[in-house]
Order: sequence, then structure tokens, then C-alpha cells
Amino acid sequence: MYASICFLALSSVIHAEPERVILEYELGDNLQYPLYCKVGDINKSSWKRSDVPISAGEYVFDNKKYSLDDKSPPEYNLKLKKSLLKNDAGKYSCTEGSKEIKIYILIAKESASIPKHSIGISGNMLGIRNISQSCNTIYQCQAINSYRMKKPVVKNITLRVDFIPDVSVGIKLNGKEILNGGSVLGRKKDRVVLSCSIYAVPPPNVTWSRDNVTIGTYHHVNGAIEKSSNTDHFLYELKTKALETKIGITVTLDFTLDADYTFASYHCDAENEVGSNRKTVKIKHVQKR
Repeated sequence: MYASICFLALSSVIHAEPERVILEYELGDNLQYPLYCKVGDINKSSWKRSDVPISAGEYVFDNKKYSLDDKSPPEYNLKLKKSLLKNDAGKYSCTEGSKEIKIYILIAKESASIPKHSIGISGNMLGIRNISQSCNTIYQCQAINSYRMKKPVVKNITLRVDFIPDVSVGIKLNGKEILNGGSVLGRKKDRVVLSCSIYAVPPPNVTWSRDNVTIGTYHHVNGAIEKSSNTDHFLYELKTKALETKIGITVTLDFTLDADYTFASYHCDAENEVGSNRKTVKIKHVQKR
């Protein structure tokens, strides 16, 4: 009696994984070389971006953006005809029938950017508490990524804090600075210089007056000084000078004590949309010192 043994040979079918290629590119560049792919039958082949068909056989759906390399079969290479955009990044696959032969992953490289406008709160935020007039300045935001480390993107943001004019008056008598700002003793022929320094946002209009008589007004809109007709009896010289900061200005009143009515109270008034402020210097007449 013979025993017969049957061996069943099991054959396993191994499906090869498609070749994967990762390409990094800069926005605005063109691919120097096409996306290469070799197929057995071009008529059964296609290119896709994600699940969107680019070509079927020798037909290209968007021939303004893509083209097939003019090499003969089995080359089935894809070219991008225009400069690369950010939305060109993604997966490109070359297929033959239902089989993926080659896959390209395109990665966009771009420098960090700061949007002109933002909606809501996102990114790194700078919080400022207890806002004061000293916060009127330019703040700079810088962004950088691993793509271009040597050249950060920069955006300047100007913070404007509106406030009532801050007024102070400096006094010089015959070229000598007087520290007692409220009251000055003088005599005829003395030379007086009153310098009114103002810090304000928005910029103010500034007026010098003697008692209730207007001497002149500085108008911030055109930077001009309008002198009053009430100063015909003697000469007042008004000058302006910008201070070190953009929010400051000095309006100077330069005159000689040449008459009894020049010994009076002099007022510097500064006014903007937020409010007004005044500083007064009283000049008293003395015969002797």
C-alpha cells in the first residue's frame, strides 16, 4: 500500500510599494527637472495631485500649468510650467492602471511673514498695562523661521496714546536762566525769553498772551505762527522749535521790558482734542536789585 502525499505550494504575491521622493522648493521658482516616472503603457497611465487628475494618457487637463515631458515611452514625466505657488505643495503620484508607481511630495519653503491685518488674538502678543504718554513710540515685531535665519521679517507698529497737553515754561532774564518759574523781578530794558515746552498727542495749538491780550498763536496744522494785531506797541518775537521727541514742541516768546504794560502776567495756553492746559509767568517791576 502506497501512501501518497500531496504538497501544495503556496505562492505569495508581493506588491511593491511605490517609490517616494521628497522635494523642497522655494516659492516663485520653477522645477529645474520634471517629476520622473517610467511606465509600461502610457495610455493606461496618469498623474494626480492628491486625488485630482492632472493627466490621462497623453492628455493634460490643465495645459497652462502642466505638461508631459516630450521623451518617448516608457518616460512619463510631468513638468510644472509656471512658477511654483504655495498651494502647489502636496502629493503628486504617477499611476499605471490602479497601481501607484512613483510618489513625489513637494514641500514649500518660505520665509516667516507678518500679516498686515490680524483677526482675533493669535501668535505672540505684547501686552502693555497702565498706558501713559511715555508709551507713545514704535514697537517692532520680528519673525524668523529655520528657512532663512539671517534675514528676519520686521514690522513696525506705532502706538499712539492721546493725552492732554503737558506744559512747562523756562525763563531767561538777560541770558541768565531763572529757576523760580512762577514770578520774575525785572526792570526796564531787561531782555526776557519765555520758552513754553509742550508734550501732547494729538499736536496742540499754542497761544501766548499778556494778561487778557493775545500775542500770537502757533497752529499745528500748518506749523505757522499767527501774530495778534494787539502787539503794535512793542515787538514780541515768537519762535518754534521741535523737541527731541515727535510729540513735543517749544514756542518761545522773546521781548524787551520797554514799557510799564510789559510788566504783566504772561500765559502759555496749549489745547488739543483731549483738553487744554495753561502755565503762567508773572513779571514784576522793580527799580533796583
